[in-house]
Amino acid sequence: MCRVSPDSLAARLGLALQVHPEYLADKADAKIVINALKGAKVLIDEVDSSDAALAVLARDGMQERVQLTDTQLTALRDAFERLSEEQQRSLGLRIGRNVELRGRRYNNRGKSEQIWISPADAYLPPAIDHEADSFGRAADRTPGLAWLDTSYARVLKRTGGRRELGAQRFLVRLGAATAPRLTKVLDEFQLYTRDPRLVSPLFRRDRPPIQSLEIEALAQYATHLMDDRCSPDLDAVIRHIRADSPAARRRRRGLALLGVLVRAWDRMYAEHQYAKAVSAYNGYWNERGQVIAT
Repeated sequence: MCRVSPDSLAARLGLALQVHPEYLADKADAKIVINALKGAKVLIDEVDSSDAALAVLARDGMQERVQLTDTQLTALRDAFERLSEEQQRSLGLRIGRNVELRGRRYNNRGKSEQIWISPADAYLPPAIDHEADSFGRAADRTPGLAWLDTSYARVLKRTGGRRELGAQRFLVRLGAATAPRLTKVLDEFQLYTRDPRLVSPLFRRDRPPIQSLEIEALAQYATHLMDDRCSPDLDAVIRHIRADSPAARRRRRGLALLGVLVRAWDRMYAEHQYAKAVSAYNGYWNERGQVIAT
């Protein structure tokens, strides 16, 4: 709640409600309400400026994501576009986590289901990602992956200069991905209080053959991995390609996927290529060497 103009970006995005003048009066009851709102950190002095509205939308820990209409999305893009590139990179992903756009997801029967999805959890479809061998073309109808709606190619179309943000650049700034995302492995946990670093056990699940060979070749015995990464979305796409037919389409999708990984390697994967093999001593983790990450 705040003092806000109905024409401001905050009002257009539904980020703020106008405080009734009664609550701003010099009365005991009004002061109790205002103090309670301040204590709950939901009272803002002013969000009439676009920069202030964007800062609110980039806050960590927003309780509910804002579902944006096309009109609201273009208003957000126009305000975001006026930021410097450094500001866009600083705020973009945080804003993307707090909004939802129309999207789709394929089920196991290859049927498309309409969903609302955060850009930070979605991929760009081929209609927006213009690479000839885009991840969307490689993934095709792989079940489970979330894609932003193709209509945003039209909604966010730009024809101006380099500073203008078209659909692809804007949605990527909000966190939409054009290559398989990496995640921490699901069985990562903290074992020790004195050494709070997260680890995953080496021997509780099957591991890729090349990783197993590197683990066996370690000079010192290890029990866990640290800083390991995996990509369930990549695994799902590979399984879907392997099951596809005819062979020509399977080959075309496979080559597209390789192209995606090559283009994104330095940007997304290179620094996570290896995991640390560790073992414990006296409540601390000791490094025993590097192995290829999952």
